[in-house]
Amino acid sequence: MSDVIINDSDYSFAAFYRFTPLENLDDLKADISSAGEKYNIIGLIIMAKEGINATVTGNRDDLRDFLSWLQRIPRLNNLEVKYSNARLHRRPFRRLKIKIKKEIVTMGLENIDAARDAGDYVEPRDWNDIISDPQVMLIDTRNVYEYRIGTFRGARNPETLNFREFPGKIAELVEKERPKKVAMFCTGGIRCEKATAFIKQLGIDEVYHLRGGILKYFEEVPREKSRWNGACFVFDGRITVNQELQARPEPLCRHCGQVMTRENKDSEYICHQCLEYPAHPGKLRAPDKPRAPGKLRAPRRTIKPAARHKFQSGKPRAPGKPRAPGKPRAPRRTIKPTARHKFQSGKPRAPDKLRAPRRTIKPTARHKFQSGEPAFPTAQ
Repeated sequence: MSDVIINDSDYSFAAFYRFTPLENLDDLKADISSAGEKYNIIGLIIMAKEGINATVTGNRDDLRDFLSWLQRIPRLNNLEVKYSNARLHRRPFRRLKIKIKKEIVTMGLENIDAARDAGDYVEPRDWNDIISDPQVMLIDTRNVYEYRIGTFRGARNPETLNFREFPGKIAELVEKERPKKVAMFCTGGIRCEKATAFIKQLGIDEVYHLRGGILKYFEEVPREKSRWNGACFVFDGRITVNQELQARPEPLCRHCGQVMTRENKDSEYICHQCLEYPAHPGKLRAPDKPRAPGKLRAPRRTIKPAARHKFQSGKPRAPGKPRAPGKPRAPRRTIKPTARHKFQSGKPRAPDKLRAPRRTIKPTARHKFQSGEPAFPTAQ
């Protein structure tokens, strides 16, 4: 695929998902891959039997042509697509990657059917009225590092490090407080839609979720009426976006891979996740991070200091110290001194062991630089 997107350019993004039964995923993957190559699309698409979830980018016109083609596929028509633009100094994706998984967003539960059991949609323009109701428990279904970057005022933080932890954490919260109504939100709408299906299994009847997620809310609700504080983490090269959907790239922690934040423009960036959740395994283990229980490092083999280890221990092998029993050193092979060993033995080769005469090679053109004579004329 040609590299149509260059550095320091404007990127057009499209994010979409849909919970709908899909079949013949391998064939569908091949068709989408061919169309992505045709329209010069890069990004990430996840498919499963429960639906599709994607963030893609490309030239604005090519992107819309690709989505028009995609929505001609049965069960993928009427996709809710969230468009945004950003000016970045590097490509947000290297290529178009299409993955087939068990779930398009991993909760780890098999009995959740979001297409059938999800809660009620709330349009972005009506969201402020819903979350202003004192009987509504507002829950952020995203991970703790996303919550810290920005969230709605009054939202509850389940303190999850990944979406697999959400069912256990939220079940404890709902069991403890037994709210009458629950409203949930996430970045693009996919996690909260699946989460509402789980909440309804806990016995809560009035469950709402934000249609299109935070990004759709940013798109439709002006800042002066917004109840959002901070920025929003996104899963592409923009890292975070503000309420005008403008990119705000932030550095990522080299230990856990999550976004680092700072109090103000003059302070240093710090990773709250590494500070508050030191036992959570990241991409790299911090030098002082303890290992998880049950995963102890095997003891290192102790090597006795010898002469070759003097630079390490500072102590040479004790003179005359016997080698460990059962491990004698193999005898060294004795090599008879020859002329080429004269620098070692000081003795020349024995006179009765002369070197065989070298094979004489007739000079040719390629040897002219050696012999100074041209090649012999060849037979015609």
